[in-house]
Amino acid sequence: ADNHTELFWEALEHPEYKPDLKWSGFYIFGPHRNSFQEECFRSDDEEKEATQDFLKHESQ
Repeated sequence: ADNHTELFWEALEHPEYKPDLKWSGFYIFGPHRNSFQEECFRSDDEEKEATQDFLKHESQ
């Protein structure tokens, strides 16, 4: 037996994606992350506003 079995550990699979997140979520948030790489927001509200503007633009 391997060490995991000897220590009574259960090996869990870790998928490369979230199964409960629709593919459209990957499509939207990949570009979102890339578009804000160089940004530095001064507050959470500023970041939320920028995200809302981004999503409005993407939905058109």
